[in-house]
Amino acid sequence: MIKNYIKLPKKIKQDWINALKSGNYIQGSGQLCNFLEGDELDEIEYCCLGVLGSLLGCSNESMSDLELLTDDMCESFLSKSQQFIFAALNDGNTYHHPGQESIFINKEKCIYSFSEIADFIEENVEEC
Repeated sequence: MIKNYIKLPKKIKQDWINALKSGNYIQGSGQLCNFLEGDELDEIEYCCLGVLGSLLGCSNESMSDLELLTDDMCESFLSKSQQFIFAALNDGNTYHHPGQESIFINKEKCIYSFSEIADFIEENVEEC
Protein backbone atom coordinates (compact mmCIF):
# COMPACT_ATOMS: atom_id res chain seq x y z
CA MET A 1 0.00 0.00 0.00
CA ILE A 2 2.20 2.91 1.18
CA LYS A 3 5.16 0.93 2.49
CA ASN A 4 7.68 2.64 0.19
CA TYR A 5 5.92 6.01 0.15
CA ILE A 6 6.94 7.29 3.60
CA LYS A 7 10.42 6.95 5.07
CA LEU A 8 11.65 8.30 8.38
CA PRO A 9 14.97 8.12 10.17
CA LYS A 10 14.90 5.09 12.48
CA LYS A 11 15.25 7.07 15.73
CA ILE A 12 12.52 9.56 14.82
CA LYS A 13 10.16 6.76 13.78
CA GLN A 14 10.71 4.85 17.03
CA ASP A 15 10.51 7.96 19.22
CA TRP A 16 7.23 8.97 17.53
CA ILE A 17 5.74 5.50 18.04
CA ASN A 18 6.81 5.49 21.70
CA ALA A 19 5.41 8.98 22.32
CA LEU A 20 2.06 8.12 20.72
CA LYS A 21 1.78 5.02 22.91
CA SER A 22 3.04 6.73 26.09
CA GLY A 23 -0.23 8.25 27.27
CA ASN A 24 1.59 11.55 27.85
CA TYR A 25 -0.32 13.41 25.14
CA ILE A 26 -4.03 14.24 24.94
CA GLN A 27 -5.36 13.59 21.44
CA GLY A 28 -7.06 16.45 19.63
CA SER A 29 -7.78 17.25 16.01
CA GLY A 30 -7.79 20.03 13.45
CA GLN A 31 -4.43 21.57 14.33
CA LEU A 32 -1.03 20.48 15.58
CA CYS A 33 -1.80 21.55 19.13
CA ASN A 34 -4.66 23.28 20.87
CA PHE A 35 -4.58 25.01 24.24
CA LEU A 36 -7.57 24.07 26.41
CA GLU A 37 -8.54 26.03 29.45
CA GLY A 38 -9.56 23.69 32.25
CA ASP A 39 -10.85 24.30 35.74
CA GLU A 40 -7.51 23.67 37.41
CA LEU A 41 -4.81 23.36 34.79
CA ASP A 42 -4.42 24.45 31.23
CA GLU A 43 -4.16 21.37 29.04
CA ILE A 44 -2.89 20.93 25.53
CA GLU A 45 -4.36 18.60 22.91
CA TYR A 46 -2.17 17.36 20.08
CA CYS A 47 -2.83 15.71 16.77
CA CYS A 48 -0.35 12.96 15.93
CA LEU A 49 1.71 15.41 13.86
CA GLY A 50 1.82 17.79 16.83
CA VAL A 51 3.32 14.97 18.89
CA LEU A 52 6.01 14.59 16.23
CA GLY A 53 6.59 18.35 16.23
CA SER A 54 6.96 18.30 19.99
CA LEU A 55 9.57 15.54 19.72
CA LEU A 56 11.44 17.59 17.14
CA GLY A 57 11.64 20.54 19.54
CA CYS A 58 8.87 22.73 18.13
CA SER A 59 7.22 24.94 20.70
CA ASN A 60 3.52 24.55 21.35
CA GLU A 61 3.05 28.22 20.51
CA SER A 62 4.62 27.76 17.07
CA MET A 63 2.29 24.82 16.33
CA SER A 64 -0.96 26.17 17.80
CA ASP A 65 -2.45 27.64 14.62
CA LEU A 66 -1.06 25.12 12.12
CA GLU A 67 -2.66 22.02 10.61
CA LEU A 68 0.61 20.63 9.21
CA LEU A 69 4.27 20.91 10.13
CA THR A 70 6.26 23.37 8.07
CA ASP A 71 9.34 22.14 6.20
CA ASP A 72 11.72 23.65 8.74
CA MET A 73 9.79 22.05 11.64
CA CYS A 74 9.99 18.51 10.28
CA GLU A 75 13.41 18.89 8.68
CA SER A 76 11.78 18.24 5.29
CA PHE A 77 11.47 14.47 5.78
CA LEU A 78 7.65 14.52 5.55
CA SER A 79 6.04 16.17 2.55
CA LYS A 80 2.67 17.88 2.86
CA SER A 81 0.96 14.97 1.04
CA GLN A 82 2.58 12.48 3.43
CA GLN A 83 1.45 14.55 6.43
CA PHE A 84 -2.11 14.56 5.08
CA ILE A 85 -2.14 10.76 5.53
CA PHE A 86 -1.50 11.06 9.27
CA ALA A 87 -3.90 13.99 9.61
CA ALA A 88 -6.62 11.89 7.94
CA LEU A 89 -6.12 9.06 10.42
CA ASN A 90 -6.06 11.44 13.38
CA ASP A 91 -9.07 13.53 12.33
CA GLY A 92 -11.28 10.85 10.76
CA ASN A 93 -10.98 11.97 7.15
CA THR A 94 -10.38 10.02 3.96
CA TYR A 95 -7.14 10.63 2.08
CA HIS A 96 -6.54 9.69 -1.54
CA HIS A 97 -3.29 10.68 -3.18
CA PRO A 98 -4.05 12.07 -6.65
CA GLY A 99 -2.58 9.93 -9.38
CA GLN A 100 -1.67 7.05 -7.06
CA GLU A 101 -4.59 4.66 -6.82
CA SER A 102 -2.77 2.49 -4.29
CA ILE A 103 -2.75 5.27 -1.68
CA PHE A 104 -6.27 5.47 -0.30
CA ILE A 105 -6.33 5.91 3.46
CA ASN A 106 -9.18 5.69 5.95
CA LYS A 107 -12.08 4.98 3.59
CA GLU A 108 -14.28 4.34 6.64
CA LYS A 109 -13.56 7.84 8.03
CA CYS A 110 -12.66 6.44 11.45
CA ILE A 111 -10.80 8.48 14.01
CA TYR A 112 -7.71 6.46 14.88
CA SER A 113 -6.39 6.57 18.44
CA PHE A 114 -2.76 7.48 19.03
CA SER A 115 -2.04 3.82 19.70
CA GLU A 116 -3.63 2.82 16.37
CA ILE A 117 -1.67 5.53 14.55
CA ALA A 118 1.51 4.24 16.19
CA ASP A 119 0.68 0.75 14.90
CA PHE A 120 0.07 2.21 11.44
CA ILE A 121 3.49 3.90 11.53
CA GLU A 122 5.14 0.69 12.70
CA GLU A 123 3.59 -1.31 9.86
CA ASN A 124 3.70 1.20 7.00
CA VAL A 125 6.61 3.60 7.43
CA GLU A 126 10.03 2.53 6.21
CA GLU A 127 13.22 3.43 8.05
CA CYS A 128 15.99 5.30 6.26
